[in-house]
Amino acid sequence: GSYTIVVTATEPGNTYNSVTINVTLDTQKPKVLDFNPLPGAFVKGTVPINIRVNEPNVREMRVQVNGQDIPNNTTDQDNFTVMWDTSGIELDGPQTITIKIKDKANNEITQEIAVTLDRVSPATVIQFPRSDTPLRRGGTISVVIDVVDAQSNSISPYAVDVLITRMDGSYLGRVTRTNTRNSGNKLTWSGRIRWQNSLPNTFKIVANAVDKAGNVAATQEVTVTIR
Repeated sequence: GSYTIVVTATEPGNTYNSVTINVTLDTQKPKVLDFNPLPGAFVKGTVPINIRVNEPNVREMRVQVNGQDIPNNTTDQDNFTVMWDTSGIELDGPQTITIKIKDKANNEITQEIAVTLDRVSPATVIQFPRSDTPLRRGGTISVVIDVVDAQSNSISPYAVDVLITRMDGSYLGRVTRTNTRNSGNKLTWSGRIRWQNSLPNTFKIVANAVDKAGNVAATQEVTVTIR
C-alpha cells in the first residue's frame, strides 16, 4: 500500500524544512491471469503470444523464444501481445516461450510455455476399401484411413472428415467414425457406412484431414463399386 516517509533534521540554532517522500510498498509478485498459446499447443507461421497479468506497477514484461529475444518483445503494460514469426527457426519440433514479468518493486515471475512448431502437412491414405475391394449390396462398409504427420499426437480425430459423394462430387453423406488409434506419429481412423437403398452402385469415399497446427493434408479419394 501507500506510505509517507517524513525526514526531519534538527540542530541547535538551525531550522530545516522537513522532506516528505510518498512511497508504495509492494511485496506481492505479479500474478498471471491468462496466456496464449497454451502448453502443448502446435503452432506455425506467425504466432500471437499474449499474456495478461494482475499487476498495476509493471516495470517490464519480456517475451523470449528458446532463450532469445524476438522483435518488439517488451512492454510496461499488464496486457501484452507480441507476434512471433517462426520462419527464423530452421527445424520443427519443441520450442519454449518464456515470459518474464518484473514490477517496479523488482518482484519478478517467469511463465514458460512449451509448444511444438509444426510446418509439415500430414499425409492421408485410405487403407480400406480399395477401388478393387469386392463389396456386396446390403452390407455395412468398413472404412479405414491412416493419417501420418511429422509430430506425435498432432492429429485430432475430430479433424479427420470422411465424406461419401456421387461421382460428380455432389454430397451424399459422412462416414460415421467408430474408432481411432494413435501409434507414434500415425492416427488410424476407422468408420463405417451403413447400407441404405439410396446408395448408388458406384460412389466415392473422400478423406480430408488437418493437423493441430492447421496444416492441411491433400485430399484423398477412392472410387468403390457395390456389386
